[in-house]
Amino acid sequence: MAKDEFSSGDKESMNTGSGSKLCRSQLYLWVLDAIAPAHALTKNDIGQKLGEFYDSRKSQFQDNPELWKQKAVARQCKKHLWNMVRSLTQSLIPMVTKELQGQLEATLNLTLQTMQMGLTSSMIAGDIAPGVKDREVKKGFGNLVISQTAAYGCRLLFKELKGVVV
Repeated sequence: MAKDEFSSGDKESMNTGSGSKLCRSQLYLWVLDAIAPAHALTKNDIGQKLGEFYDSRKSQFQDNPELWKQKAVARQCKKHLWNMVRSLTQSLIPMVTKELQGQLEATLNLTLQTMQMGLTSSMIAGDIAPGVKDREVKKGFGNLVISQTAAYGCRLLFKELKGVVV
């Protein structure tokens, strides 16, 4: 996919892999409508592979509810840690000189990584509070499975196209 540019007056950065929102939406709907329902699955080779891929990913989360709860909690921890580092960066960077800004950002990122590793290693299934909303978690992982299936479908279709062209 093409790179998206995020630039300001001080630095330039590129984000790879996000792609067009329209393209992502169409792929999502394609998987939701043509791959996910077993009765709608196309009978060709790629359709069969995508159906098997979707079913295997979906069963990973349905067969082990503690796994998806744990992953959802880990994702929320990562999100909140990142927000904390971002707010610290935004409030502290203007206070230091330009020479120290890079060092401060690196220190904050290292702190984030250390906190993430500590949370990940200490979290076991029993640590998850019973109040985790199952419906929200299932919806998030349903979207994840659909997105993974769409990405796999793109890879399969690209390989097929490449085989025909070359």
